[in-house]
Amino acid sequence: MSREKRLFINFLIYVTGNFASKLLGFILLPLYTIYLTRSELGFYDLVLTAIQILISLVTLQSIDGLYRNLLDAKNEEEIRGNLSNTFFLITRNMLIFIFVSFGFFLIKPVPHAGLIVLLCIGHIYSMLWQQTARGLKRNFDYAVAGLIFAGVMLAGNVILLKYYGLQVAGILISGILSAVLVVVYLEIRIRLFRHLGIGALDRGLRRAIVSYSLPLLPTAVNWWLLSFANRFLINLTMGSEANGLFAVASRFASILVMINNMFYLAWQESAITEYDSEDRNRFYTRMFDLYTRLQFSGILLLIPVTAFLFDRIIDAKFADALQYIPFLYVGTIFSSFATFYGTGYLSSRETRGAFTTTLYGSILNLVLMIVLIPVWKLQAVGFSGMVSLIALWLIRVVQTRKYFSIRLDIRNLIFFSVCLVVYVIVFFENNPLYNRILLGVSILIALRMNRHFIRRLFSGLTSLSGFRMKDGP
Repeated sequence: MSREKRLFINFLIYVTGNFASKLLGFILLPLYTIYLTRSELGFYDLVLTAIQILISLVTLQSIDGLYRNLLDAKNEEEIRGNLSNTFFLITRNMLIFIFVSFGFFLIKPVPHAGLIVLLCIGHIYSMLWQQTARGLKRNFDYAVAGLIFAGVMLAGNVILLKYYGLQVAGILISGILSAVLVVVYLEIRIRLFRHLGIGALDRGLRRAIVSYSLPLLPTAVNWWLLSFANRFLINLTMGSEANGLFAVASRFASILVMINNMFYLAWQESAITEYDSEDRNRFYTRMFDLYTRLQFSGILLLIPVTAFLFDRIIDAKFADALQYIPFLYVGTIFSSFATFYGTGYLSSRETRGAFTTTLYGSILNLVLMIVLIPVWKLQAVGFSGMVSLIALWLIRVVQTRKYFSIRLDIRNLIFFSVCLVVYVIVFFENNPLYNRILLGVSILIALRMNRHFIRRLFSGLTSLSGFRMKDGP
């Protein structure tokens, strides 16, 4: 099987399993805006961000290291060693986390503290089982687990919010149940416990896992701390209601994040396995060129569609959130570009660069927010994030040249950048006629710029054995 075909098939599998779960945050948004106040939605958004930070701290990013090591594992002994030591490391840290967190909550009471701790535990172990499935190349089971998570989460939210009026508690309970059922399903399918053994515990191997994963920790924590800092600054300067508005705007950007994550899951595996190939640079260049055209085409479609749909699906008390969406959209696609280049750090096992580049982007973001929030208020948060993510990508373009060389299509980048500026300006005009015109133009641009890919996509769907990626746009 060709590498392009393998990437394509993996992408379809990840789309199948992740589309519902990744889109869930957007699907549930109308429900949240009806049954939650601005303050409640802001609090929940803050809790989710805090949980992501805690997950990174408890796991030390060892789950990412586990996935990387399982891809290289050659026999059952190596699989058993990596799984046993990672499971031991996470469980030990989990017990410490439970003890410390309940001590903290006794000193500083927080609403739904017990549910927050349980949700964090559920997310950690569901991630462990899911990444194990990926590392063992059980992508179909990984995809089914995503569907299970989405179905349970959707049903739980509707029942607990609409019929039992549990608000934030209902969302947290739904998340816990979803994570538990994911673990149960994957254990039945991949039998992770079968690979665990006390005899496989090895302090030296744990040190090796941590030495690979630990440089990823500051990167992961840094991003979530930055997100937490964004929310904290919003709460501090504008109140929790403003954080609720920003949470709604962010959910729209999650559409792009969803697509990017599904591609990244497939691309990460291909980038690592093809890193030592002779024509690596040519392959990476083709993939990034395709990726940029799809990303920019997608955002040009999303901007006018968002303007048309927003007041039809979002409760009126969150109407002001619409104006904060464009900068979040643009920032998201440049974040995806930076993530694409970030596979160089994972492939080469030199993960320190991921931290340093992220740190530069984070510092720039915080400085811009501090300077601009007094002037632009909530709009400054999205704008600062956009500028810092563009800077992050440019820094990684330069820094990753020692790992691979991607030839950028400057002409296309300039064309799409000019289009984006025009579209954002028209978006703020809030003229329905202009938005309809832009939507028509967007469709034409998307069809024109991606015509060869669309043709191959249909060919691949009708006959996967005949799918072959060619050079050029």
